[in-house]
Amino acid sequence: MTIESFMKRESVEKMDTWKPVEEALADAAGVAWDGCHKIYVLADEADVEHCRGLGYGDRESVLISRKDQPSIDLGACVRYWFEESCSLRFVQACGMVGDQSEFTDLIAQFESAA
Repeated sequence: MTIESFMKRESVEKMDTWKPVEEALADAAGVAWDGCHKIYVLADEADVEHCRGLGYGDRESVLISRKDQPSIDLGACVRYWFEESCSLRFVQACGMVGDQSEFTDLIAQFESAA
């Protein structure tokens, strides 16, 4: 399935499960996906750089910074990645508190988004 055909599905736009994700994306600096099941909404540029330092954006993983790619629809990317992820999938908001990463479940692991 391509991202274009996936986004044409009206049911995806109406999912209540996606509301916390949409709210987190409103002010997000970027998003990251490990290419398998870990999807992160990144709060600020420090989080983007932290993920970049962990290797996101290399090989199969993806890192999208709103600053570097402002025309990309981050919500569409997260929804597409969720659909393409394995059954262990989850979406978390990620933010740095001092030198520690703090995570908040937006769509918990094994939660259905249908």
